[in-house]
Amino acid sequence: MTTQSRQGLPKTLSVLASATYVPYCWLLFKDWPWSPHHWGWIKSWLGLPAMGFRARFWTQYEFETELILTHVTSAVLLIALTLVARRSRRALWITAGIVLGVSLLNSGYCRALYLM
Repeated sequence: MTTQSRQGLPKTLSVLASATYVPYCWLLFKDWPWSPHHWGWIKSWLGLPAMGFRARFWTQYEFETELILTHVTSAVLLIALTLVARRSRRALWITAGIVLGVSLLNSGYCRALYLM
């Protein structure tokens, strides 16, 4: 496959989803038994990439509304980035690198919020 050919959707989505969600694996390796606080964070796993938006813009809403907003925002971002990354192999790896870097920073932010 050449550099200029379009990437397949399953490959692109799996690479970007891994780059997006792997930095949050620290949640899975906490000591048992998990507290209700911990379970709340596990339930919001899909929305963790949008936690910065949540902390900045959506603090006035109910928890369930914030959870829905973060999940929708994360899904929209993942879809948009997948469409960008499908353009070529180079675009895929550049996008994945940027996403991984941002996810690592956001994961550190989430961990600090978790420990509060």
